[in-house]
Amino acid sequence: MINDATGDEPAIVQMLIMSTAHIRAEDNERLLQATDNPIDGLCVDIADAGYYIFILGCELAPEIGPTLINVMCYTRQLNCTHLRLDRDGPVYSQLPTFDW
Repeated sequence: MINDATGDEPAIVQMLIMSTAHIRAEDNERLLQATDNPIDGLCVDIADAGYYIFILGCELAPEIGPTLINVMCYTRQLNCTHLRLDRDGPVYSQLPTFDW
């Protein structure tokens, strides 16, 4: 967590950056709605051409949807606490992609 830093030590987080091609159009809508109406377990902020997502773990509300849960769990498996979904981000062969 960010609050673990003490004194003059910098707070450093690990962030995975990936393409929005790894989510579906309905996931994009869900993320957009979550910026104004938070969903339990999902902390989202809008970024240029995508989103910043803070991920505590894989115990996520079902209304987040299976595709987003898969992406978020993949992020946590890489020991990252933050996910940057970006239209121009990298595409990973380990995850499915969607045209939308």
